Amino acid sequence: MKFNNLIIAVILLIGCFSCDDLDDKHNQYLTETVYPGRIDSLRTYIGIEQVYLGWDKPTDNKADKTIVDYGIETIVFDAAIDTLVVTGLDSGETYNFQVYNIDTNENQSVKLYADLFPVSKDWIARNLMLSQPIVTPTDGVNVNSLTFSWKALNNGVMQYKDGLEFILTDENENEITDISVENNVDEGVLIIVASNLDINKSYTLSYKMSFSPKIDNKVILDTTPLMGEITFIPNDFALDPIYLLTASTGWDESSFITIAAVEPGKYVAKSISLGAGEVFRAFKEPSLSSEEQYGFSSFNVVSALMKVSDDGDDNLQLISTASGLYNLTIETTSKIISISGTYDGIIEFPGTLEAENYNTGGQGVAYSDYDGNNRGNSYRNDGVDISGGPTPSFNVGWTNDGEWLAYTVEVLETGSYRVNFSIASANATVGQLVLKFDEKETLVFQGVGTGSWNIFTNQLAGDIELEAGIYELKVEMRNPGLNFDALTLTKN
Repeated sequence: MKFNNLIIAVILLIGCFSCDDLDDKHNQYLTETVYPGRIDSLRTYIGIEQVYLGWDKPTDNKADKTIVDYGIETIVFDAAIDTLVVTGLDSGETYNFQVYNIDTNENQSVKLYADLFPVSKDWIARNLMLSQPIVTPTDGVNVNSLTFSWKALNNGVMQYKDGLEFILTDENENEITDISVENNVDEGVLIIVASNLDINKSYTLSYKMSFSPKIDNKVILDTTPLMGEITFIPNDFALDPIYLLTASTGWDESSFITIAAVEPGKYVAKSISLGAGEVFRAFKEPSLSSEEQYGFSSFNVVSALMKVSDDGDDNLQLISTASGLYNLTIETTSKIISISGTYDGIIEFPGTLEAENYNTGGQGVAYSDYDGNNRGNSYRNDGVDISGGPTPSFNVGWTNDGEWLAYTVEVLETGSYRVNFSIASANATVGQLVLKFDEKETLVFQGVGTGSWNIFTNQLAGDIELEAGIYELKVEMRNPGLNFDALTLTKN
């Protein structure tokens, strides 16, 4: 009995101590610690030796101070702020920023972090330089009007911004004002055309362009100037034309066609019509003397249209094997002539263009196709994907974004034309087909699905105005997801 009473006493004693412990644990929760709300939506931008930070202040009003710490310095503000510009960041390295609030009891909010790389002036001096412009005769031959062009001005950290500042002076320091300017900010291309120059005078072009740091493709904060200068004599850029001699009129001087230079060592002539069996050769001067003839070592030709023949004097000549319209590019530096032409003759409008009858000339000349193989294995043996057959027709399929097809077309009458595309698509959402006449974007067509890749419908694309004449027509695909069968232009 006494033993039982002893056990009961021990249990009661343990319970008393346990209650005291429970009281202690309970008491620690009687005073609550409430931390300040964190800042929200941290926004950061880089500049030249500075960064901008902005954020949304918390709504609980408990923050007493704002702290910005970036390793080198800890900045303390005696109030809750929401913007800050930090300057003097000239080390050319990444800075690790922490932004947070504290309350009157020194309780910290959750920290937000940002790694930022401000562009230092030293980095600009070491990594950026403004190259001299490319200078060419504006019309390809006459140097009294010169074109100055700067390309690829943007890189991963800096982006060309705003305009180009320049001054053109002659050898007597007189300013030349007969100048036109084209700035393509998006592409980072700048072009100046200076006209009515004295081809034997010396000129100096001084120029300055502004660049800005960029992050996530956004140009922000401030700019830095990059400068350059070029002194030149227009006659230094003179490019002599060469002459194409055709046999169509009997190998005399009247057979010569002038080919204008478009850049050093490269000459272009478009839309030269030749009949089957006709021959042409290239000369430095309009003369029949073989001494003046270019000794081309090779021709890059479309075998279906041209063949190469040796005239016996170590000079190659081209013989056309089919009539048509040919585009010629002559590169005298590499001694190559490139030929491209129509596939089934010039396509006339009003009329219908069959998609599969794009020009000859291959990738980059007659078409652009991503995989380089004819996935449909039909009709033609090149890189365009052609499927189907004569019933209902061949069509171009497996279309991808950025692909295009080139056609040589003739608009017979000036006026308004209604445009219809014949397409098929199993997709509910169909991309775009774009018409470009001589590289000028003329119409953008948004197709609709037809329920099947093999069910083609004629879909109205709209009306366009065209001048009579011969054009290179490009049909460009933008996220298409469709099969392209035909294009019809009807005179309104």
